[in-house]
Amino acid sequence: MLRRVIFNALVILQIESVRASYCGTGAVPYRLNVLPSGAVSLGCAVPSCFGGEEGGADAHLHDSSEFNPSDETDSKKDGFIRESDAQRPRLRQSTAPRQKAVCENGASSSACGGLNQWVGGIDKNRDGNGALKLQCCTYSGLSQSTILGSSVVGENEALVGGEVLTNGRQTAFDVISNVQQVISRSQKVQYRVTVRRLSCLPDPSEVFNKVDSFIDQEIDTIISAPPNVPPAPQEVPLAPQGPQGPPQAPFFAQNGIGSAPAVFAPAPAVLAPAVAAAPSAAVAPVNVYPAACPIACFSADSLLLTKTGETKRMDELKVGDEILSTTFGPQAIFVSVESFLHRLPHTKTQFLRIETSDGSVIKLTKQHIIYVIKESEGEFLAAQYVKLGDQLMRRDGKVFSPVLVTYLMMVEEIGAFAPMTANGMLVVNGMVVSCHSVNKMLSLQHTFFGLVRQFEWFFSRWQQIFDSVVGDNNGFVDMPTGTWQLLSLLEYIIPTSPFTSGIL
Repeated sequence: MLRRVIFNALVILQIESVRASYCGTGAVPYRLNVLPSGAVSLGCAVPSCFGGEEGGADAHLHDSSEFNPSDETDSKKDGFIRESDAQRPRLRQSTAPRQKAVCENGASSSACGGLNQWVGGIDKNRDGNGALKLQCCTYSGLSQSTILGSSVVGENEALVGGEVLTNGRQTAFDVISNVQQVISRSQKVQYRVTVRRLSCLPDPSEVFNKVDSFIDQEIDTIISAPPNVPPAPQEVPLAPQGPQGPPQAPFFAQNGIGSAPAVFAPAPAVLAPAVAAAPSAAVAPVNVYPAACPIACFSADSLLLTKTGETKRMDELKVGDEILSTTFGPQAIFVSVESFLHRLPHTKTQFLRIETSDGSVIKLTKQHIIYVIKESEGEFLAAQYVKLGDQLMRRDGKVFSPVLVTYLMMVEEIGAFAPMTANGMLVVNGMVVSCHSVNKMLSLQHTFFGLVRQFEWFFSRWQQIFDSVVGDNNGFVDMPTGTWQLLSLLEYIIPTSPFTSGIL
C-alpha cells in the first residue's frame, strides 16, 4: 500500500513539473508568452488559410490540442487556441484539399529547422530549467514561406505574430517556426523565437460573385475601341551622370511587406537599440562583390589565436603571422599565413552566421568549407550544407570536441577575408575550417593556389612599382582575373577525394 502511495505521488510530481503546450495538427503557433517562472505558454490560431479536413470540415475541432493547468495565466492553462477564429465563417469548395499539419508524437526534438516545419508543441519544466523539447509539425504550405528573423523574449514578455495586413487587406500570417532556449548574462532563461511569413489570403465574402448581364457587351466595346497610343518619346541628350542623376540604390516597395511580429514590453532588451548618427567624417568606399563570383571568406570580426597567445581579428591578420591550425588528426599546431586569397576590407558580403550550443559564433560565406559532423560521420562541406542539429568541431582548451549547431541566419557585413595557411587549414573562432571554397580535393586545390602565388610574386614586383607611382591599394587584395573561372573547371575534372571525410 505504501509503495502505491509513493508511486502515485511521484507520478503527480512528474506531471506537475512539466509544462506541455500543444497546438495540435489543426492550429498554427502564433504567440509565445514567457511566464514569470521562465516557463512558456503557446498561443495557437486557425487562420483563414489553414485548418479543416477536405472541404474545410471540422476546422474548429481540436482533438489533438492539449494544454495543462497553470496558475500564471488568466485562463489557468499554459496555452490556448484563439476563440475568435471559431466565429469566422469559412467558405470552402467541397473538393478543397485537407489543410492540416503532420506532427511528431510528442515533443522530442531540440529544434524545428525544416523548411516546412513549425513548432506545434513545447515541453518545458515548470521552473524554466532543463532542456527545451519541441514537437515539430510539417505543413507543405510553408514551402513558399519566407523567414523574417528571430527575437529574444524574456520573462513577462510575449512575441506575437498572426495576420499581416496590406492596405487594410490580409495577405499573410506570421507563424512561430522555431524556439531556442538561451541564458542571459544575468543567468535568466530567455527564448530566441524564429518567425516565418506564410502567404495567407482570407476567404471570399461569398461563394459566388454576381455579374451583370450586360458585362459581355461592355467587354466587346472596350476591345473594339481604337487603342490610345501615347506619342513617341523625344530623344534628350544625357547628362554626364545619366538621365536621372547619380546612380540610385534599388527601391523596394514597403507597402506589400506588412508589419513584423511584435514583441510586447516591458522588454527593452528585446527591441533593437537605437543607433545615433555618427559625426561627419570621410567614409571608405563600399564595394559589392559580384554574386556570380564564388567568394569564400570570413567576416572582419572573426578571431584567430596566434602563437604568442594573442587573439587577432581577421582584418588585423598579416602575412607571416603564425596562427592556430590543425592536422589530419586531433593535434593542434601553429602555421604561418602565407597569403590572402581575398582581403577586401570595404566589400559588402553576405555571410552565413552559425551559432552553437555553447554560445560560439562563426560567420563565413556559404561557399567556404567547414568541418561538419552529420550522424556521427565527419566531413568537410560547404557551409551552405550545415543544418540545425549538425555538429562542428571546436577547440575546448587543449582538445577538439563536437558542439551542436542551434541557429543559422544570413547576415550582410562589410569586409571579407580569406587567409591562406601553409597547410590549408585554420581555426576561426575556435572552429575547424579550411582555407578554401567548395572543391572536391582540398590538397590539390591547395597546390593550385601555391602555383598561383608563384605567378602572383612575379607580377607583384610590377604592382609595387605601379603603387609607388599612383598610390597604394587601400588593403584590397584579390586573386588574379580568371583564377576562379579556372578553379571552377577543376570541379568537373578532379575526382572526389578520399581525404575529405573522417579527418578529425
